[in-house]
Amino acid sequence: MNVNSRLSGVEASRARRADNSPNFGDRILQTAHAVAAAGPLSLAELDVLLAIPRVSIWRALQTLVRVGWVRQVHGTNEYELTENASNPFTNAHVAYKEANEYGPFLSAIKGCKGMYAAVGLLLDHGDFRIAESTHVSYTADNAALLIDSDLGLAALIACLSHEIDQHLSQYAVSEQASREERLAIQNGDAAELLQMHANSGLIKSYDTLHFALPVRFSTGRSGSLEIGVWRDSRAARNTFDALLTNAERIVAGRAGKPKVPFDMKTVLTEVVREHRRVAG
Repeated sequence: MNVNSRLSGVEASRARRADNSPNFGDRILQTAHAVAAAGPLSLAELDVLLAIPRVSIWRALQTLVRVGWVRQVHGTNEYELTENASNPFTNAHVAYKEANEYGPFLSAIKGCKGMYAAVGLLLDHGDFRIAESTHVSYTADNAALLIDSDLGLAALIACLSHEIDQHLSQYAVSEQASREERLAIQNGDAAELLQMHANSGLIKSYDTLHFALPVRFSTGRSGSLEIGVWRDSRAARNTFDALLTNAERIVAGRAGKPKVPFDMKTVLTEVVREHRRVAG
């Protein structure tokens, strides 16, 4: 197999990016990534693949060999990854694919004093989780209630009709569901509650100063965003009112289709950044 065939799975932008950093650690990581993605590779092939000086590649390889992450194949002198390098990542915690989308949103809210934000993700089989939050009141990557939480309800609103039925039926028989939630699903109260909130396009609570938005991520997953006040002050309340007003304005402009979920671009540009721009 020629080198071009073996390199077909390597991202072209990463493979040919310029070596703008003198940091040797960066070069080690780039070399390790190339060997992992397209190995076994010879030094000459790595020289073609990476925009790094050949001597730097050789030094990176020697470091990787010394720590036991890479070995040199006898006969061909090619370099390949070892089990020592792959095993630690077999069961490693990995960020959700959606993190690239909701990360900027969390960063934006974190910049608003006294405010917090949380992201909910609806996974397979009715499994609802808090993906990430800017406040310690939410434990990240933990299973959460689907019916008895605004984040969970908002995530269901973002689903298609057949997806809602599947998630509810699977959630009802899971250990995650509370007794009250199971009863609500069985007697139809959950469906009525969902319809009520779907008609309004979002879920809000002035008592606890928070609101939740249904979101559809580019991965196809449904989720939700909660924005609220964790340190009550006039500034935080003004920020909350402005963010909620922006969200309600978007819902009102949907020409009778409030159930259409938000996307992250809309949330960032029209709900969050517009407020921050006006606030100065």
